Amino acid sequence: MANQKMHSAEVRGISYSADGRFVASAGFDKNIVISDTLDLENMSVVKALEHDDKVVSVRWHPDLPLLLSTSADKSARIWSPKMPMSNPMAS
Repeated sequence: MANQKMHSAEVRGISYSADGRFVASAGFDKNIVISDTLDLENMSVVKALEHDDKVVSVRWHPDLPLLLSTSADKSARIWSPKMPMSNPMAS
């Protein structure tokens, strides 16, 4: 992930989902980028969410598929992003 540019501005925080499959990053580009960590060599963006101002923090709920983010515009948002399901039969 260090070699892939997911944001166009400074990244202020990251958080892994409870199952470790997804990582969400908060950026000063007003975006939250959610990436799939299934293949660490070729991580892919699966969802991008946007605030009205710089995103300063992001945190996954410890048990539920919910994401909390805060922004420089003094707002906090709870997201329920639909993520791809794991396929236990895939190799």
